[in-house]
Amino acid sequence: MKSKKALTLIIASVIMGAFGQLFLKLGVNSLGGIDVSVIGIATLLFTPMVFLGLLLYFISTITWLMALSKVELSFAYPFVASGYGIVTYFGWQFLGETISAIRIIGIITIIIGVLFVSKSMKK
Repeated sequence: MKSKKALTLIIASVIMGAFGQLFLKLGVNSLGGIDVSVIGIATLLFTPMVFLGLLLYFISTITWLMALSKVELSFAYPFVASGYGIVTYFGWQFLGETISAIRIIGIITIIIGVLFVSKSMKK
């Protein structure tokens, strides 16, 4: 049962990280650019979407640490790659990004690899 909880934590962490990416991108887009100055960085950090993206990354990191306390790193880490598929979907769905066939094939290959790793979980 400990392993199922760890897998849930891993998946939650990856999904939160992907949502974090989406909110970071939306926030940066709303600014129209980044001014590398103290005021520019403060503006960036307190842009609501950027702040939410960073908050999700923070929560994702805590969740990830909880998962790592239960499983081997070599089991957990490949799941991070599934974030590529989630972020690509978000980019297409929410940002209007185009996805080429070769990118889709690459992401499917990654997901298949993650599924193989998931089958190696110790009971």
